[in-house]
Amino acid sequence: MQLLSDLERFAVCSWSVASASREQLRSISAAVAAAHPAPTALLSSCQRIEVYHQADCGCAAPLHLSGSAALAHLSEVAAGLHSVVLGEREILGQVRKAMSSTDSSLNRQAALAVAAARDLRSETAFDAHTGHLLDRGLRLTGTVAAGRILILGAGVTARAVARRAAQIGFAAVSVAARVHPEGEWFDSAAYEFFTLGEVAAAPPQDVLVACLGSGAAELDAANCLPIVRSLIIDLGTPRNFGGTAPVRLIDIAEMEAAETGESHSLQKREELRARLQTHLQRRLGLAAEDSSTSLGLLRRNVEEVRQSEAARARRLHPDISPEFIDTLTHALVNQIFHLPTQRLRAANDRQLADDLAALFNPSPAFEKGNR
Repeated sequence: MQLLSDLERFAVCSWSVASASREQLRSISAAVAAAHPAPTALLSSCQRIEVYHQADCGCAAPLHLSGSAALAHLSEVAAGLHSVVLGEREILGQVRKAMSSTDSSLNRQAALAVAAARDLRSETAFDAHTGHLLDRGLRLTGTVAAGRILILGAGVTARAVARRAAQIGFAAVSVAARVHPEGEWFDSAAYEFFTLGEVAAAPPQDVLVACLGSGAAELDAANCLPIVRSLIIDLGTPRNFGGTAPVRLIDIAEMEAAETGESHSLQKREELRARLQTHLQRRLGLAAEDSSTSLGLLRRNVEEVRQSEAARARRLHPDISPEFIDTLTHALVNQIFHLPTQRLRAANDRQLADDLAALFNPSPAFEKGNR
């Protein structure tokens, strides 16, 4: 099959950028753009910049992987096994978005890795999101979740941190941003709001969490306003604070280093990596059954129906996470068709498989002879 033969050319070049400075990030971004013309898939997060491609590369990335190793790496990233917060849900959506903008061949290969990651996530009790970076920062510094906390920013990470802060016991949660947050997430009964220009006048805070975007200017930690009594958590990439803070400051890079130094965390991630590899090998095996086989055609037809219904559910229920809808529908389809497809393979009845594939074809014009 062409998909599997092309796998040898599948490659990733990866840079770690956790808590990098603006100058470092600009340098890496320039190197990426110069060495990797389209078609590529660019994955950019608070921990890494990665380029997935199908070409020989001599760039200066610290990590180069190709073939099955690159595919396994992508699957691990999508599953959240390389995230500071193990299994954090947002990374899967970031991976899918990055891959959706690339050419079809690269996208089809990446889809195998994403599908395996989704399989692992569906069977594992991951309940983590980026808001749990707050928990990590508090635990690593021995800081109690109490008193006042101020979150700088109103993006996805800031929203998750604000919600998490309210859940774990902070008495007063404030949010500061350039403009008042839009949408339903900001509840004025739960959070106090300041514009960034008003922050200096805010009351003293026990904890300050910075989640400002890459376009924000670097803040001087030595002259941080308002007064912070206990802890500053810098979740920015590039980092939000420069200089020497008057209180303890922890950033993503320090959290990442601490996570990789914990033996129980390493053991857990290795166990999950082994399970994920099993799912990936199964997906590769299924990919060998392309649409020239009855089972491959059946799987393709069922997937078209699933995608159509998932899109309909997203339109009807915009309040539900698209990732949740996708994960749920995939899990249901996999559970329903796992045993029947196993029995079809064992029976080796081509006519029965053809008839079943025809029943699930979403096109009324389908004819068995046009495969």
